[in-house]
Amino acid sequence: MSRGPRRTSRRPAPERRRALRLQAEVLRGIRRFFQRRGYLEVTTPLLSAGADPALHIESLRTRLRLPGGETGEWYLPTSPELYMKRLVAEGFESIYQICPFFRDGELGPLH
Repeated sequence: MSRGPRRTSRRPAPERRRALRLQAEVLRGIRRFFQRRGYLEVTTPLLSAGADPALHIESLRTRLRLPGGETGEWYLPTSPELYMKRLVAEGFESIYQICPFFRDGELGPLH
């Protein structure tokens, strides 16, 4: 008689635990560095209606069903640069962001 899939421990391996703690410590240190110098941490959108204008980087596309039932094609950011430049143009000069970015491949030797 089959008992189903064997369950593994829900506790993370010691290496994984150390890696996550180190990552958290590094991020805390980066944030502390910028905060002590008066920088403001900002976040920029993770989805946009248009692809990244950088011609040498291909943006990742995704199709999502929005809460109203509407389906749309959205792009994941290849860089927060455009949004950060907009904030700087609005007068937010001392800003930083720690964020993910997504690339589907690079079309040239520039990166």
